[in-house]
Amino acid sequence: MSAMNNVNRKPTCLVLAALFALLIAGTCVSQQSYAAETAASDTTTDATNNDSTSDGETLPKEDETAATPASMRVIPYPDANRHRSVLSYLSLYQRDNEAVMLIAGERSFYGLYLPERNGKAQGGVLILHDIDQHGQWPTLITPLREQLPDYGWNTLAIEMPMTPIPNLPPRNEYSATDTENATTVTSANDRYRQQVREQIKTGIDFLNQRGQLNIVVIASGESAIWAADYMQQQQRDSNKAKGITLIMIDAREHRLSRIPLNQRLESLDISMLDLVTADNRATPWQLQQRAGTMAHKHLQNYQQILLPTSARDSNLVTRRIRGWLNTHAAGTEMSSRSAQP
Repeated sequence: MSAMNNVNRKPTCLVLAALFALLIAGTCVSQQSYAAETAASDTTTDATNNDSTSDGETLPKEDETAATPASMRVIPYPDANRHRSVLSYLSLYQRDNEAVMLIAGERSFYGLYLPERNGKAQGGVLILHDIDQHGQWPTLITPLREQLPDYGWNTLAIEMPMTPIPNLPPRNEYSATDTENATTVTSANDRYRQQVREQIKTGIDFLNQRGQLNIVVIASGESAIWAADYMQQQQRDSNKAKGITLIMIDAREHRLSRIPLNQRLESLDISMLDLVTADNRATPWQLQQRAGTMAHKHLQNYQQILLPTSARDSNLVTRRIRGWLNTHAAGTEMSSRSAQP
């Protein structure tokens, strides 16, 4: 009896084992099928999401993206936006007629021109804003260009070019690239110097063509040394600088000028006003050195005036400049016909 029970149990165990194996195999097949279906569903969903964005815009497919060339890196040019905003401002207030397009060499730039408004022409004033400013700068530049026409002065404020980026520190190891980079930067600096001279000359020519032969250049900050550079060159080459008066406001050195400011000024045989406000960055010793250098050269046409106020007090600065102009630079307008050769 016991033997028969053992015999009967063996088939039963085999059957149960077989059923259990089938059950496990079925479960594994079901899991594999579910995993495959899930993967297929995820792939479809990703493809759908890649083909369109949440707002319905269709994006390029993978093969299209691979065929599209990488976009070029755009270098920011803040000066362009700053100068464009000036023209947009004038357009907004229906003052487009003040903007004039000027050409110096192969480059065009803008100027802001206002004719005199009192019928007693005194001459033309070329206004050079400080570096990183523009021709409608609210402090100093705009009050000068908008108020001087009421006293007989035609004003032209011109855009000044952006200073090239300084040299990167040299590497320890020499390479041919170092020489190429140094040459490139040197060329950029030379182009900048030439461009500044050309733009100043273009501004003066613009005023001359409108009958203004009595010219005053008002230069703020770092632009002062370039105004002196232009006049020094004109005086050396053609002796034309004698018809020009220079007014500097908080004059500073510029890193690309090969000659210091004092050395440029002492060679000029013209009337000069060196106006210093509370905003100037020079030390008292530097200011004394400049005044002393001019006195040593016996240049009677140079005058340094220290104002206790900031340049933001534009009314005081403008009044001081206007009074000095009446004494040292007032002239008369020559008609356009007589101005022609």
